[in-house]
Amino acid sequence: FLYDKIAQIREGFNFISDGPAEETRTGLETVIWEEFDPVTLEDVDRLLGGLRATTCLLDPCPSWLVLASSEVTRGWIQSIVNASLSEGVFPAALKEAVVRPLLKKPGLDPADLSNYRPVSNLRFIAKAVENVVARQFSQHLEESSYLDPLQSGFRPGYSTETALVALV
Repeated sequence: FLYDKIAQIREGFNFISDGPAEETRTGLETVIWEEFDPVTLEDVDRLLGGLRATTCLLDPCPSWLVLASSEVTRGWIQSIVNASLSEGVFPAALKEAVVRPLLKKPGLDPADLSNYRPVSNLRFIAKAVENVVARQFSQHLEESSYLDPLQSGFRPGYSTETALVALV
């Protein structure tokens, strides 16, 4: 079924060749990314404003409390994030997660273990560090033109519609 579906879609694109693609890289300049940028208190404020207040059982205090008292907590969040970025180390304690089984669909048999999918809940501060790293890495890829111009997935401002427009 899947093979036929893919073959049918490919027939619609008469410009796609079956042979190997030509080498299109010409004079790409290598841009080396040496280090992460340290985060400021303003960056931490924006970060906290964008994170959901979901608490993991491993968190020492509820995330809603961290967000509600951000005037007090933002300084230590900044210190933890900057220490992780400058040392290039993600603390082992932050790599731990609570894994919960979640039923894939509401009508499935709860006794059948294959009907579950694992959901990992990370610590709040781990999500903050991960968010900063992802944002800075994405920014580097964009500024260095390392991403394919037709790359639409997981990019702000790009969608299925922009991918389709690029094909047409």
